[in-house]
Amino acid sequence: MDTIDRASAGAILCIVKEGIPYVLIMVQNNAHYKRRKGYGAVIDIGPKGGVVSGESLESAALREVKEETGIDAKLQPDFHEKIHFEYNDDSAAGNQKRKIKKAIDFYLAFITQSDIDSIKLSEEHLGCRIVELGDAIRELKYENQKQVLRSVEKYLKEKRGE
Repeated sequence: MDTIDRASAGAILCIVKEGIPYVLIMVQNNAHYKRRKGYGAVIDIGPKGGVVSGESLESAALREVKEETGIDAKLQPDFHEKIHFEYNDDSAAGNQKRKIKKAIDFYLAFITQSDIDSIKLSEEHLGCRIVELGDAIRELKYENQKQVLRSVEKYLKEKRGE
């Protein structure tokens, strides 16, 4: 089985209302991802996607935010988390199975109510919601995504001096 390394980048989109942090969570459109037929709805922690050759991770994250939500975001320079995982991809031609080793670099961007009101989702997503950070952590399926949001929670507490 061939192994392929893939790099992606994305952003956690956060708004703080009356001292309470909220994040944007997104529901993937699995029909858009042919390899995921039968997986059911997948909740994502924010826009993310592949890094184009010659593109920095930060630029890729900003591009993905713009493409998937229509938001022009500004990344926080002092927040960066990376997750790693592997999966088998059997969508290759000729029934060839491949192992994908994926790394996703996440950044943090604060958004406004105006940003939320003007979200224009790409065809990659069926919907999105603004959810309290703690609720988002409980709702997510994958532990590595939960850990990214726990890091956001810790970052925000440190910024508030807690």
